Amino acid sequence: MARIVNMGPVLPEDIDFRFPDGKGGTTSYIVPGDPPMDLILKIAHLNDAAEGVELPVGAKALTKAQKEEALDRLMIEKLDELDAEVLHLLRIRQPDLDRSPFGPVAVQHFVAVLLEQFKELAGEADEDEDPTKAKGKAAPKPRPTRSSGSRS
Repeated sequence: MARIVNMGPVLPEDIDFRFPDGKGGTTSYIVPGDPPMDLILKIAHLNDAAEGVELPVGAKALTKAQKEEALDRLMIEKLDELDAEVLHLLRIRQPDLDRSPFGPVAVQHFVAVLLEQFKELAGEADEDEDPTKAKGKAAPKPRPTRSSGSRS
């Protein structure tokens, strides 16, 4: 007979993200408290890439409008990649979720709060933070896109 070790008490609780459902209520999206590390690292990497989108060196010859359009395309591409990985994360607890519930603004806020939560869980929160203040921090403002194209 094997020795049973209950890991429940030592694992972080799942995180319940609630978003307005457009009908006056909210919809919950659950993220595991201890998700696969490679998935969290990939989300963090894609988030950094989306925040630091730059045109390639050869784009100097473009007009200002062309540069803005190219930057928009690159940003949307990075946000789509980020959104796809967020969907993988959400499907751990909600396997029937067929597509991401987020748009370009919401996914950026979701990821900012998600990464902050995992920093806190890992004990990496800012040491100069006042412990008497509420734990919920406002998410950083997402970088707005300049186009209003629809997402697939």
